[in-house]
Amino acid sequence: MVAEAGVVAATEGAAAEARPTLHQRLRARGGFYSATLVAQYQLAVQESRLVVLAGPSGTGKTRLALEAAAELEAVSCLVAVRPDWHANEDLLGYLPPFPGSRFSSTAASEFIRSASIEAEAAAAEQRTPRPFHLCLDEMNLARPEHYLAELLSKMEVPGGRVSFHTGGAEGGFPPEVAYPANLVIIGTVNLDETTLPISAKILDRAAYLVVEAHELRAFLDTLPETAQLPAWIPKLLVDLDGNLDDAARGSATGWRSASCAGPASAPPPATLRKRRSTGPSRPRSCPGCASPAPTRPTSRCWKPSSAGSGAPRASSPAPPPSSTGCWPSSAGRTSPSGRCGCRE
Repeated sequence: MVAEAGVVAATEGAAAEARPTLHQRLRARGGFYSATLVAQYQLAVQESRLVVLAGPSGTGKTRLALEAAAELEAVSCLVAVRPDWHANEDLLGYLPPFPGSRFSSTAASEFIRSASIEAEAAAAEQRTPRPFHLCLDEMNLARPEHYLAELLSKMEVPGGRVSFHTGGAEGGFPPEVAYPANLVIIGTVNLDETTLPISAKILDRAAYLVVEAHELRAFLDTLPETAQLPAWIPKLLVDLDGNLDDAARGSATGWRSASCAGPASAPPPATLRKRRSTGPSRPRSCPGCASPAPTRPTSRCWKPSSAGSGAPRASSPAPPPSSTGCWPSSAGRTSPSGRCGCRE
C-alpha cells in the first residue's frame, strides 16, 4: 500500500511538472504576450478583486482576459461599457417604479448572482470555489467610479452584500447577495483621446498592468516562411518594431505612459495671453522712414538693396521687420528711387 501511494504521488508530481505554463498555453492560442506580463496577470487575478489592463488599442487586452480565464478554468463574462453609463443601474439593472414590476436584470447582475451561489456552495462543501471573471471592455468610456460605486464599496467591506433593488422578493430577483469572494472584476483601459482618465479611487483598489505590443520575434518563429528568409530580415523587423514602440512612447500625440490620460492638451488661454505679452513687440513704424508700418508685410514697402537702386531682391517669404530696413517686399520689387518704398 505504501509503495502504491508513493507511485501515485510520483505520477502526480511528474504530471504537474509536465503541464505547460499559462504563458505557453496562451501562446498556443495565438497570444504572444511576454512571460512577465502573463505571470503578473496570473498573480493579480489570484490576489486582487479588481484588475486593470491598460495600454494602446489593439494590444490584446480583452483577449488576454478571456483566454486566460479559459485556461485558468474560470467562468468569464464580457460586458461592453457604454459612454452613457452614470449609475449602478446601468451595470446591475433596475426595478421599474410600478406596482407588480419585475427586476430588469443585466448580464453583470446575473453573473454576480451565479458567482455568489457558487461561493456559498463551495463554503458548504468545504472546497475552493470556482473563480468568476467579469470583464468590463473599455471600462473608461464612462466613469468607473459612477457605475461601479456599489461594487467598489462592498468589495472592501468584510461580509458586504451587493444591493440590486429594494422591491423585495416579488421583483423576481434577489434584492441583495453576499459579495462573492471568487469574483474578479477585470477592466480594459485604452489610453487615448476617446476615453476618460482613471481616478485614484480605482487605482488604489486595482492591480494595474500595462499591456504592450506582442512579442514579434515569437510570432515570426511560428511562420514557415521565416525559415526561408535570411536571418537578418526577421532581426531587422524586430528592431524596427522596437524603435517604433520607443517613438510612440515618447511622442506627445501618442500613448506616453500608464499615468497619462491621453495626448497633451493645449495650454489654457491665460498662458497664451501671458506668452503674447512677454514676447517681442511689433514695431509701430517703419525703421527706415518712420512711416506707420503695415500690419503685415505687403508689396508697398521695399528694403533698399546694398547693390544699388536697380538690384531687385529675390522673391521669398517675408521675414519679420528688422532694425536695418523697411518691410521687405513679397513680390521681389525695388523702389524706383532706391529709397524706402513705404511712401511710394
